[in-house]
This record gives sequence, C-alpha cells and structure tokens, in this order.
Amino acid sequence: MQKRRFWEKFVVTMALLCCLSVQTLAAENPYRGYSFDYWGEAQQNPNGYSTHTVIYDIDAGQSWNKPSDLFIDKKGNIYILDSGNNRVLIYDKDLYPTGEIAQLTSNGEPDSLKEASGLYVNDNGVLYVADTGNKRVVAFDKDGVISGVYTRPETAEYTAADYLPQKVLTDHTGAVYVVCQGVYEGAVCYNPDGTFSGFYGTNDVEMTLSVFADYFWKSILSAEAVAKIARYVPEQFTNFDIDQNGFVYTCTAVTQTSTNQIKKLSPLGVNILQMANRVTADYKNRFGDLEIVVSGTSTIQSAFTDICVDEEGFISALDTTRNRVFQYDTEGNLLFVCGGQGSSKGLFVKPVAVETYNGNLYVLDAEQNCITTFSQTKFGAAVRGATRLYNQGLYIESEQLWDEVLAASSNFSLAYTGKGKALYEQEAYRDAADSFRLGEDRENYGKAFEALRAEFIRSNLMYICMGILVFIILILLFRFRRPLLARAGLHIAPPGNGRVYRWMKDSGTRDVLGILIHPVENTEELKRTGNYPFWLSGVLAAAFFVVQILRYQLTGFCFNYNRPGEFNILIQFVSTVGLLFVFCVVNWSVTTLMDGKGRIKEIWFFTSIGLIPYIAGSLLEVILSCVLTVDEGVFLTWIGTVTVIYSIFVVMASLKGLHSYSFGKIIASILMTLVLLFVLLFVGIILFSLFQQITSFFSTLWYEVLLRMQ
Repeated sequence: MQKRRFWEKFVVTMALLCCLSVQTLAAENPYRGYSFDYWGEAQQNPNGYSTHTVIYDIDAGQSWNKPSDLFIDKKGNIYILDSGNNRVLIYDKDLYPTGEIAQLTSNGEPDSLKEASGLYVNDNGVLYVADTGNKRVVAFDKDGVISGVYTRPETAEYTAADYLPQKVLTDHTGAVYVVCQGVYEGAVCYNPDGTFSGFYGTNDVEMTLSVFADYFWKSILSAEAVAKIARYVPEQFTNFDIDQNGFVYTCTAVTQTSTNQIKKLSPLGVNILQMANRVTADYKNRFGDLEIVVSGTSTIQSAFTDICVDEEGFISALDTTRNRVFQYDTEGNLLFVCGGQGSSKGLFVKPVAVETYNGNLYVLDAEQNCITTFSQTKFGAAVRGATRLYNQGLYIESEQLWDEVLAASSNFSLAYTGKGKALYEQEAYRDAADSFRLGEDRENYGKAFEALRAEFIRSNLMYICMGILVFIILILLFRFRRPLLARAGLHIAPPGNGRVYRWMKDSGTRDVLGILIHPVENTEELKRTGNYPFWLSGVLAAAFFVVQILRYQLTGFCFNYNRPGEFNILIQFVSTVGLLFVFCVVNWSVTTLMDGKGRIKEIWFFTSIGLIPYIAGSLLEVILSCVLTVDEGVFLTWIGTVTVIYSIFVVMASLKGLHSYSFGKIIASILMTLVLLFVLLFVGIILFSLFQQITSFFSTLWYEVLLRMQ
C-alpha cells in the first residue's frame, strides 16, 4: 500500500513539473516559429530566437517619452532617440547609461531637437538625426556640437509641399540619404558637403488592372477629364539600412501588388534582391506573412516599418501589422519569425525599431518604453551557420549543419535544398535529386536529374544503340513486308482488302482519321454518307478526361506545379467533358440562329474528333516531361502550342464543313459561342456561390434550432 502511494505521489510530482516547464517555455516564448512551404502555407518550426531580456526605461535608469528609433554601433553602444524628450540616450551593450545628448550647439549658439524620428551613427561616431519638427537633418558629435545641417533642397526637382525628414543614413563616402514624408521619387540624397545630389532608388508604380485602365482612359480623354482621374505615384520607403558593402536595403509599408516590400538596391538604385523560386508564382517576391486577409473593406497584410542588416548579411524586418520580426538570408529566404502582439515578455504593443548585434535582435517598443532582446536558439544558430556556408558556396561543409536542422524540423524546406547541393557536389546525384524534390526545388532538381540522365546514357550506351538499331530494322521489315513474305512463299491481302482496312472503311473510322488531314472534305463526305461512328466520340471524350488526369498526376516533377492534395476528380470531369458538352450545346444554339446545317450530336462528334491532336500531344508532353529538364522545357511548350492550335483548326474546319459556312461566318459563330459560353460560366459561378451561401445559412439555422431544443 505504501509503495502504491509512493508511485502515485511520484507521478503527480512529475506531471506538475512538466506543466511548470511547459508554462515556463511558453512564458519565455509566447510565439511560435514558422516558415512557409512551396505552396505558401505556414509550417511550424522550432524558434530561431528566444526572448532573452526585456529592459524598461526605469530599469535603464531614465524615463523615455515616445522613443522613435534605435541604433547599435559596431562596438555595441546602443543609441535611443527619445523623441518626446528631444534627446538622444546612449547605453552600453548591457543597457547601462553612458551618455545623454539633450542640448546641441551650432557655432556656439544653443540648439535642440524637435519631434525627431530617425537616427543613424556612422563609423566615426557622428550622429545623424532626422529632426522632423525643425524640418532638417542634423549631424553632431557626442558632445552635441553640430557639424552639418541638411535642409529642403532649393531646386525644381524637389516637388513635395514640405520637407519632413523621417529616416536618415550615410554611406562610407559621407553621402547622406534621407527618407522624407510625401516624397515619392525615392530617398533625398546629399553630397558630403551638404549639396543636393538627386534622388535614389524610387519604387515603381506597379501595373495593376486599375492602373492600366486609367492609363488607357488618359490616352483618349481630354485634358480636363484627365485632370479628374487619380494620379498614381510610387509607394514611398518607410525605412532603410546600409550594409558593410554599401548596399542599401529598403522597406515599404504596403505596395499595390503586395510584392517587393523589401529591396536591396545597387549603387544605381536598382533592386538586386531576387528571391529564389521556393514558392509558387502566387507568392513570388512576397515578404512577411504570405496570407492576405480581407475583412470587410480593409485588407490585412504585412506592413514593414523598419529594416536592418547584420554583419553577415541577414535581413531583419519589422512588421507592425502583427508586430512580428521576420529574418531573411541574403537571397530573401525566410528563416525565422519572432514576436507578436501583446504585452507579455517577447511580445510588442507598438514596436518602432529593430536592430541586430552579434547575431541577437533588439526591438524598441514605444508604447511600453522597453527594449526586448532576442538571442539565438540552438536551432537558430544551426540554420544561420548552415545558411552562411550555403550562401558562400561551401555546400559540402554545410551538410552536417543541415542534417542538424532537419533533425530538429522536417518542415524547413531550405534545409533540403542545402543538403541537396552538398550531395550534388559529392556526385551523389540520386540522393541529391531526392533531397531537392523534398524541398520543392525544381531548378536544382533538374540539374541533378540531368547528371543522372547523363550517367544512365554513359552506362547503357551500347544497349541504347542496339535498341535504336532494332527499331529501325523493324520499321524496314514492316515497310518491305510484302516482297519479303512473297519471296518466302507467304501471301497477304493486297492494300485495301485487309480486315482492318475493311472495318475502318465500313465503320467510318477511315474518314474520321482523314478529317485530321483534310477536315472540310472528309466532314462533307461523312455528312453525305451519314456513316458516323458516334461510339468514337464517346471514347475521345473519355480520353480527354483521362489525359487531363494524367497531366495533373504524372507530369514530371520539373514541370508539375499541381498540388497533389488538391486533386478533385469532379473538377477535372467538369472542366473537360462538362465543358465540351456545354460548348456543343451553346454552338448548336448559336448556329441554329445562323442557319447552320448541323445537329447537336454531329457538333458533339466533330468537336470530339478535333481533340485528337490535343490528346496525342498531351500524352507526348507527359512522357517527355519525365525525361527532360527545366532548360529543355521549350520543347514541351512547342508541342503544347502546336497541338492546341491544330486542334482548334480541325474543330473550326470541321464545323465549317458541317454547317456549310463561309470562313467569316464560322469565325463569327465561334466567337459568339465563346462569348455566350463565358456568360454562362459567369452566371453558373454566381449561382453556385449563391447556393453555397443559402446552404450555409440553412445549415447554421438548423444547428441553432438544435441548440435551442437542447
């Protein structure tokens, strides 16, 4: 009995300890780490950063008032722009106060900041502040002695109504870059001597449907009407940073297409941050949370207000929509996410700035008057170490670290690419291809597959040549079969008298195949004899349905961008056989009004026959896609284009002969058919949506009634 009580107490104690440890971990990291897979869905990963400390202004020994910016120099000194108190506070790396700049002097005269919003410190310890309230950018040392003032450019190029600097930085030459409110041409640039030098790195006006429509109307309307149309301007930068190589990184709160919110600009101001194809085209060049939520008339998406780049090139961007920090590698691949909305440790209420130092993150919260520091976890250190080696081209050296990453999380798709490249360098092409496939990396998979294919050809060249030779011999034997068999004393039926030929002629199949070569003549011949093999149209419709399934499921990995879990056989049936049937019905309705001669079953028959080139081409595409690489995909494009065009030609020519139309009349009937088809599809989508809403309403009502009855 005592032994049983002992074990009961032991189990209860261990359960309590587990609960406490889980609560402790949750308290330290009240957020979850995640990244996005190829399909744009969030996949949970271990946290790359854990909350280290939260230091409030009181803990630092000073009271802050609306701090607006944060900067950490190479020595670890921390600078806080305390805007509400019009001063700059200086701390060491442990946030122990070491200095304060509240009073400035200019030529011996007292001066001060006013509602400043941006701060930067160069390698010489000179501070640059975007002094918004005084409409200037001011440079001064730690004693507050002003060494430079940058004001509104006195030039016609500067068209903004006012000069309200928001953020500032300098490069190694001493040139000054300023982000100003209401300036859409890019950052305002000054030479080291303070003279205006132009604009740098403007965002482009993104071409959306509404922008295109407005451009069209502006090209045809009068000047008075054009003046009433909205003027499109680029989105302005919200912040920027510069790396040790002189490249400027910018962030934008929102863009028209939700893309390119983060950029890496060359000295010419051109974006050179080209993300790898690790997500579908729907999410290409997207940063932050990929999902865009539409709530009523508002759109919820990531909005970046600060960006920083550490000494290793890792990019950290602050998203104030959900108060999260996203960290990317030098190629724009998402590595980690930390932070979130809230007042708990590790969360933010109003984050305004993010900085990095020695691999750690520092986030300034203006509402809570605190700085939250995040340190790398073991997983984070492994990912950053492997990524660093990977981006340096040291693939083999990074393999062990990628193995550690995959052991901690199988959802981290970048690790499969990294490991695949390591295996590729070791000429383990099959294993490399498998790893690339797991990482949905089609480009590198194609390279590994090409190496595998070359190995196979080298190893089996003799058998391949023998197979080609046998194939040629069989063709020659078939071509000269009659004289060869006659010499051997065997007799075969002359051409046109064989059973297969007679069956094809009697069933009308010969004329059907002739339609593919001479569609108009053979259509009229079939129409005259009335010898339609309608069973063949059913077979072709079924083949059309089957070949679409094969294209979806069996297309080679390099060319297959379909998601296996989203396959729906009903959708495939409706988009093939269903669409074919609706086309025939609509065409019959149109041609009946245009004195067409064809009946609906004849339209069905000849339209199905026209699908033969497309079906044959699709099968050939599926087969070739399994042996070709991405660079050779142009052959598939040509096959698909030629077979689709040929199918359209056969259908149009057949319907022309069936209805006894002229060329112009058949074109008009096809166009009217397509227009009416699109109208019917549009109405069908609306009715389907309405049906879903009605079904949802009655389902909700039924559950409500059941709850009331209980």
